[in-house]
Amino acid sequence: EDPRLRTRVFICKFIPELRLFEDAKDREEAFQTALHGCFANLRFWSAFVLFVFGLCLAEKLILRWLGAYVAISTVTERVLWWLRMALVVFAGIYGPAWISRRRIRRALRKELMKKGIRVCEECGYDLRGQREARCPECGCATKPEKGGQLMT
Repeated sequence: EDPRLRTRVFICKFIPELRLFEDAKDREEAFQTALHGCFANLRFWSAFVLFVFGLCLAEKLILRWLGAYVAISTVTERVLWWLRMALVVFAGIYGPAWISRRRIRRALRKELMKKGIRVCEECGYDLRGQREARCPECGCATKPEKGGQLMT
């Protein structure tokens, strides 16, 4: 079994909007566009680095506050050091994926709408064939479809 295929299947489960593209080429182009738009954003990465730095600083301040009331042994310091490293590794691996997932999904929804595939901008619900002016999933107002064409 091809590992790239397994990765793509996982990504389609993680980002369900990818299943709505009609062919693999459109799916790949839209995904690359969404990734580029998300990770090229300097504000995103700046906020993430500040978040991790803030976690480390908060941990130091808590330790200093606890040290004033409780004698912290070297064993406790080692355990806290490993917990800090685990937090940094976890935040470094899963943080960007969790934070950027919403941005990627929103960018993919815009790409779907450019291709003429109707989806809800808020939740990503497939609105093809839907005639109501509201998304049945989240209740967000949408443009209704009439006779296969969008009403204006």
